[in-house]
Amino acid sequence: MEREEQQQLRRRAEEKLDRKIDHLKDKLDDDSLRLLHELKVHQIELEMQNEELRRVQIELEQARDRYVDLFDSSPVGLLTLDRNGVVLEANRTAGELIGRERDHLLGVPLRVRVEERDKELFAQFLARCGRQPGGDAIELGLQRPEGPALDVRIECQTTGPAERPEHRLALIDITEKKKLEKREIQTQKIESLGVMAGGIAHDFNNLLTAMLGNISLARMFMDHGTPSAEKMEMAERAALRARDLTQRLLTFARGGEPLKKPVAVGELVREAAGLPLRGAPHRLEFDFPPQLWPAAADTGQLGQVVQNLVINAIQAMPGGGEIEIWGRNLELAADNVLGLPPGRYVRIAVRDQGPGIGPEVLEKIFDPYFTTKNEGSGLGLAVSRSIVERHGGRLTVDSAPGRGARFEIYLPAAEAEAPAPAMEAPAAIEPGEGRVLVMDDEEMVREVLAELLHALGYQAVTASDGKEALRLYEEARREGRPFVAVILDLVVPGGMGGEETMQKLQELDPAVKAIVSSGYSDTPVGRDYRRYGFAASLPKPYNLGQLSQVLHELLPAPAEQPG
Repeated sequence: MEREEQQQLRRRAEEKLDRKIDHLKDKLDDDSLRLLHELKVHQIELEMQNEELRRVQIELEQARDRYVDLFDSSPVGLLTLDRNGVVLEANRTAGELIGRERDHLLGVPLRVRVEERDKELFAQFLARCGRQPGGDAIELGLQRPEGPALDVRIECQTTGPAERPEHRLALIDITEKKKLEKREIQTQKIESLGVMAGGIAHDFNNLLTAMLGNISLARMFMDHGTPSAEKMEMAERAALRARDLTQRLLTFARGGEPLKKPVAVGELVREAAGLPLRGAPHRLEFDFPPQLWPAAADTGQLGQVVQNLVINAIQAMPGGGEIEIWGRNLELAADNVLGLPPGRYVRIAVRDQGPGIGPEVLEKIFDPYFTTKNEGSGLGLAVSRSIVERHGGRLTVDSAPGRGARFEIYLPAAEAEAPAPAMEAPAAIEPGEGRVLVMDDEEMVREVLAELLHALGYQAVTASDGKEALRLYEEARREGRPFVAVILDLVVPGGMGGEETMQKLQELDPAVKAIVSSGYSDTPVGRDYRRYGFAASLPKPYNLGQLSQVLHELLPAPAEQPG
């Protein structure tokens, strides 16, 4: 093949030469012409070879430039290491990922850029990469001059002779992937807590219901105004306030969605922030403009978030200090940095003057059970974040050592104005009559509810689950002694609960008057009980007055009932 190319080149040179020496043929002898011809052929061959070399050189330079552009503009960091792990070559992306100029990477072992905890792991990986066909991969952290470590996936291929191998490394930024994985782990932790919290809330509400019922019954036998009656009244109020604790537990529970309504943010925050501050050497500074929009929020849950953030600020300044709390209106556009839908939001900030939070703590601050304090469960901020996100908002933190911490709550603004606060009057005791069926899985709740109904003038029949309740209801209708109302517990572990029981009761009697009774007031059934066929809702725990009020609104007065 090479000989043919040489022959072609010679023919082309001879043709070119013949045209140039035609005019000399008559002046030179044959030997001179032959010699001249040979010299000219060689000269032209050299010129043509040089021209070809220049063309090839240009193509090589263009190819090199394309390779360099591709090498540097790759979204993946590319490195070449020698057998000892020293960087021989690095692209621009690798320098940007590690946060150093490319020249500062060359000639330096890559292991010095690896996080201390991963150095041994990296050494093992590099040794393994040289022996394993097809390469290998590892995930670890790389140090940067500023900010947190960079999470990367390193893929390795080894080339070259065994005595002088070279490692080709690809660095892939997996920071966002790690954040998503971490968020998923947090979500799973919260879901696990939710399962536990739901069970605790259910049991706690049953205990409170039994306590309130017995307190209400005891008060009936006491003279009004006596010290004993006043103490029992205080105990009743305390038990009713304990419902807030179950709502906190239900924040984690499945179905624990907030009961949102228009809320005047300034009033709620002032009241909630002041509770943990009693007796503490701290000052609160509020700034809530009068034109601040109302937020669509659950008052109890939002108050809990504010209290948690204020407690966090108090603990950051054990010697006292000022806590700033302010609110602003905010309109978010599409593709905002918070990742929230566009629209109107209320922004609430809680800022302390403490020592601030380092980056190593800041990235874990919302993890369940994570705490840097000797006291505390490490759930306060995790609960707060869960509440805010269930409201369709965001909870963020901005802090650095030496400049305090600022937590910001972003909540969707309400469409309607917040109602004016109203005083809650105690429920009146209204007598009644008729038979009432009570279904509850807790014996003590059934017993106290039967006594409460008896005190109000009703006859009570109890059932422990839905199947028994259906049997009793059908027997009563067959015997001509129907129930005027049915009170159904929503959740019956291991048995037929209130929702399924209600469906079957409506098949037996479309006119059934049923009341759903549950501590899970923020479930779909609790929020929209009429949609499920219930005539009324009686959230646990409740006292005698609240039971009387629900029955009085549901049933006709005794005088109006047929004799």
